[in-house]
Amino acid sequence: MNLPFVVDIAIGLVFMYLILSLLASEIQELITTLLQWRAEHLKNSIEIMLASGQVSPNAKEIKSLTDKLYHHPLISSLNQEAKGRLALGFRKFANFFISLYYRLTGSENPFKNDSSGPSYIPAEAFATTLIDTFKLKEIGQAVTLARLEDFKQQQIKDILKTLKAIELSDSARSIVTQELESVEQDWQGIINDFGTRRVNLPKSLDRMNQRLEIFVSNCQNYIEQPETYLNAFIYRVQHLQDKNYSETERSVLIQSLKPSMNEVVEMIQNKPKMYSELQRAIEDKNSPSHQGISDVIESLPELPAPVKHSLAALGTRIQSQKESIEDEVSELQLQIESWFDASMTRSSGVYKRNARGIAVLIGIIVAVATNADSLYITESLSKNSVLRAAITENAGQFVARDSQPTSADFKKLSQEVKESLDEASLPLGWRANLVTEQALENKGWPLPYLKRLVGWAISGLAISMGASFWYDLLGKVVNVRNSGSRSSSRS
Repeated sequence: MNLPFVVDIAIGLVFMYLILSLLASEIQELITTLLQWRAEHLKNSIEIMLASGQVSPNAKEIKSLTDKLYHHPLISSLNQEAKGRLALGFRKFANFFISLYYRLTGSENPFKNDSSGPSYIPAEAFATTLIDTFKLKEIGQAVTLARLEDFKQQQIKDILKTLKAIELSDSARSIVTQELESVEQDWQGIINDFGTRRVNLPKSLDRMNQRLEIFVSNCQNYIEQPETYLNAFIYRVQHLQDKNYSETERSVLIQSLKPSMNEVVEMIQNKPKMYSELQRAIEDKNSPSHQGISDVIESLPELPAPVKHSLAALGTRIQSQKESIEDEVSELQLQIESWFDASMTRSSGVYKRNARGIAVLIGIIVAVATNADSLYITESLSKNSVLRAAITENAGQFVARDSQPTSADFKKLSQEVKESLDEASLPLGWRANLVTEQALENKGWPLPYLKRLVGWAISGLAISMGASFWYDLLGKVVNVRNSGSRSSSRS
């Protein structure tokens, strides 16, 4: 048995596997599309991610949350279906096939009343959807606004307390009171601007500080009072100002007014705590934070414990607390995106393993359906020189291409292979003469059907390797044969 003979047999086997792999790949792609395995696997993976990869007692809450995320416009818009009569007709057939599949298997459609779901979700879209679903930015803004209003009221009380402690004349007290009322009105305007998001928290505090400086200046200019008492009053007010607005205290003030992401997450799960934090804003209809805050709280879905723990862990990754709630939410979004990407990477590995198992099953079914017995085909190739020559010629034509075909070109290649199959007369199928000859070859085995089963199993595993693998290997084997032929010619 010389090397060219062995190479020709190898080319025949590889060529056969290429043909059947093309068929199996198309079958698997059709089943994957009809049953939406990618979309279903993606949704299941998101549920597993939200449940922290464990069997959670909050399974119903996790499933409900996932459904809510899928109905968010950012994700639902990713599920784009083709338009046109032909496409709609195919979709109706697919929907009927899917519903029949779920009825027969007794399983539940993961997309409920929707006919399909997205098979890919960008990390940015998921992170934005999760943040928007739990209204993290809105809740954080509302809590900051409520605390800012309390801070304003506390400053007014402190100044009035100082005014009461200093012996000023009635006229001086009247001036201070009028100025303080003006300050309160201006501060309320600043808070309203913050509530409508015209300015952020640091800028709002700067404006409040500037208005307080004007108050101090006006008191110094307009109050006619013995210098000792006036200076004492001004000194105490400036002390209150420095305690809140000085450069060293400013960051502390900002962090006391702005809740951390972990605080916001805790409030979302513990709604009584949130109501306690926002109680005055909710009850005060004149409060700028009153508008819509009750509706926002009521619209919040339940926050399952695993999701809370995950968000809390992501919140602790933020290197330093930001000065505005918007910056902190943006930082949290980046953390959620990284979390999602890492989870989907693991999910992709699981999907590939599952797809590999399905490919093996389809490969065995195709091998049995086409009677592709690798052992018998090898024997046929070793005995039939005409068959070997025909296959080698066809294989050489395929690998003579300038480049390997892409996945889009494989359909065209499949048709060419089918035409070549008739010319090469491969020992495939259930033709009577082929089955008879196959039975004669198996007589030497103690269990004749065992040989055929082994041959089918080998073919099934080989088919599951995929058309790309066998196309590459075919090119390499043909090149080896051609190199050997050229060497022989030169000799």
